[in-house]
Amino acid sequence: MNSAKVDFLYLGPDKAGSSWIHSFLSAQKSAHVPTFKDIYFFDRFYSRGIEWYHSKVLPSVSRQQLCGELSHDYLFSDQAIERIYSYNSNMKLIVCARDPAKRAFSHYLYLKKMGLVPQSYSFLEALEVHSSLVINSKITAPTMKYIAKFGFDNVLVLPFSLLEEDPSSFAKCIGDFLELRIDDEYIPHEKVLGAARSRWPLLTRFLRRIGDGARSAGFPEAVGAIKANRLITRLLYSRLNQKITEREYQTANELYFKEELVDIRKLF
Repeated sequence: MNSAKVDFLYLGPDKAGSSWIHSFLSAQKSAHVPTFKDIYFFDRFYSRGIEWYHSKVLPSVSRQQLCGELSHDYLFSDQAIERIYSYNSNMKLIVCARDPAKRAFSHYLYLKKMGLVPQSYSFLEALEVHSSLVINSKITAPTMKYIAKFGFDNVLVLPFSLLEEDPSSFAKCIGDFLELRIDDEYIPHEKVLGAARSRWPLLTRFLRRIGDGARSAGFPEAVGAIKANRLITRLLYSRLNQKITEREYQTANELYFKEELVDIRKLF
């Protein structure tokens, strides 16, 4: 149980169910997560100190709750591994493994939504110029680093396909791993954050800069509040039902993910 420390973390990657996991854990009485994701303490903002971190993550935690947070870039930070281990060597760690090409495609749609990729760019063109699309889809090597440090028993790797096919079983895996009492009534059965298109690209880019500034200034909860506001979301974005084509999928795997498709089997 909680002892004035964070008990579990979602490590990553992005575009692999973190919003669903956050929504699910937020609704569980036996768990506490902040109202926002992506505090990025152990990688980007470690210099702010443990007291600052705890002020953001722990303030309303009861002794009967496990406490955690979700920052999807921890997975790719060697510094974060050492800092997390120094903070809590028994930390429970969660990773979600998604088909690399499909994760990259979801990431591509997000970059287009935020105006970070020209609307004219195809998925394959974006793969050539945005390295994060490829890097963040190759999770085997960074996950194995965490396993080597914390041990297999402290690292849960879940297949994203299970979340798509059976959210209840996905939730049960998390509950069993964290030893949480799961309230079945509060298991989301739909996507929490689907693909979208910006209605106002210039405004979206401007608001993103403001959000980045707020996070850098030490106010991640402000960013979370804006993201969680459904009215703002409806005003800024429209739903997008764009799927990766078979040609895009096969080409991306051939050029970028052939080895990862083999290596990722080591995690299960």
